[in-house]
Amino acid sequence: MNKMMMLTSLVLSIGCAGQTKHVGSSDDDPDEIVCDEAPQIIHDYDDDSQPVGIEVPLLVDVITDQRDGCDLRVMVVELFFKQGTDENWSPAVQMEYIDGNQYRGSIPGANVGSASMRYFFKAVDSQQAETVDPPGADGKDIKAYSFGVTS
Repeated sequence: MNKMMMLTSLVLSIGCAGQTKHVGSSDDDPDEIVCDEAPQIIHDYDDDSQPVGIEVPLLVDVITDQRDGCDLRVMVVELFFKQGTDENWSPAVQMEYIDGNQYRGSIPGANVGSASMRYFFKAVDSQQAETVDPPGADGKDIKAYSFGVTS
């Protein structure tokens, strides 16, 4: 590895809290893999109506880059929600780590009050790569998960 590549690797590892792993694909070294895949969010979506004023618990699995030699961590998993008639999303609600790859969060009952609710998730890993699920929901609420609310 030449001096420039060594310096770049050092800067990347320091700038990313030591989490940049070059284990194997670049133009200079075809066997080099850079662990840079964004986290994957898996949510078992259920569009059943929920009762007004009752907390709605939500679960997700978050998986980081799984290639050999990659050792990325999930740094934060957030839940955003809003009533169907609202213009703005709630402030981010940090989801709680449960076990393995699973995280739990909830929409507070006090916020479940219109005819419909929308929500999405965001995960960030130790490389600062982020994922929004469903894709594009942070820009267009029609892409978000949704459920009806019954009184």
